[in-house]
Order: sequence, then structure tokens, then C-alpha cells
Amino acid sequence: GAQTALEAHFSRVAGRGLVILRSQTGVALFDSEAVVQGSAVSRCDTGYRLSDSDLDLKESTIRENRVGVEVQRSSFTLSGVKVLNNSQEGVLADQARFRINNCLFAENRCGIRLITGDGQIFLSRFYGNRENAAELTGVRIRIATSSFFRNGGAGLLVENARGSIVGSSLGENKAGNLITRGNESFVALLNWWGSADEKQIAAGIIEPTRKESAGSVLFDPFLKERPVTDP
Repeated sequence: GAQTALEAHFSRVAGRGLVILRSQTGVALFDSEAVVQGSAVSRCDTGYRLSDSDLDLKESTIRENRVGVEVQRSSFTLSGVKVLNNSQEGVLADQARFRINNCLFAENRCGIRLITGDGQIFLSRFYGNRENAAELTGVRIRIATSSFFRNGGAGLLVENARGSIVGSSLGENKAGNLITRGNESFVALLNWWGSADEKQIAAGIIEPTRKESAGSVLFDPFLKERPVTDP
């Protein structure tokens, strides 16, 4: 029930086993560094808020907030984190450096929205988000060994983003498995698209603004079956 449960300015913070419930903001970092492990933040307006800060979050749960993690001009690492049933974005990051490993994004409105910045997503699962699983705008990104299935919008919405997705699985996303906008090419080689039929795969890759001078999605060669490493 706090306005802000934990607030840090120009500080270094370590937390383990924190439980934060029904606060306006769970954890707020300003020009600070924090390592948090084995914690739960739920039913807040904003679970974690970062401004010009660095967060290393491990083996934790962020659920039933309005926004799970809101990031501005900061860096963050999520490892073994479950981001569940947040009413808007699970993670909303602008001008961030990020590393996401072995995480679950499920039943949020949007799993993750990244605007500019650069980073990586590995071994993570995006499932059952009500709209798009991941929205990538102007970022440089590498995605590997992750899955994007049964989301209410697109599996990946890519707008003027540069990067690649490889060794991953995309399928049964209502608005398309991959939607691209803008002039940048996006590399999507050696992935499983829920089918071994090239025409069916191509039908799930949507390029509404595609022109001869614009970027394109490179998806062939593709995997003929779901990878055993799929999270």
C-alpha cells in the first residue's frame, strides 16, 4: 500500500526475497544500480521504474500490475523472470540496453515493447499475450532460441528495427507471426514457423509498407520441425 515501496537515488541496492503488493510504484531507481533476486512485485501501477539506472533482476515474478517494468535511458537484465498478466506492457523500455534470458511473458496486453536501444533475447517464451507479444521500434536486437505462440496480435511487430531472430519458434499468432514496417531488413533464418510449407510460412509474414526500395524479411532456409531447444 505504499506510494513507492523502495526508492533509490544515486545508490547501490541489493534485495532478496522482496514482496511488494498494491503500491503505486514497487521499485523506483534514479541514477542507481540494483540487484534483486527471488522477489515478487504485484498489483502495482508500475512494478519497476528505471531512470538512468541499472537493474539486474533474477528469478522473480512481476504480475498483475498496470506496467510491469518501465525503463528510460537505462540498462536492465532479466534472468529467470516471469512477467504475467500485466494490464498494459509487461516491459516498456525507451533508450535501453537489455539482456533477457530464460524469461516468460504471458497474458499481458503486450509482452514487451522496446523503443530504440539495443540488446538480446534468449531462451524466452511469449505466450497468450492479449495483443502483440513483442514490439520492436528502432532497436538493434538479436533473438535466439525463443518462442512466440498463440498471442492475440503479432508474434513480432518490427518497425525500423535492425537485427535477427534465429533458432526460434513462431506460430498461431492471430495477426501474423512477424509484421514489419519501415525500410530496414530483418533476418529470420532457421526458425520454425508452425509449418514446413513455404507458402504458409510466407502468409504469416506481413509487410504492409513493402516497396522495392524497402527492407524485407529473410526467412529461407527455415526449420522443418520445432527445435528441441524450444523453451
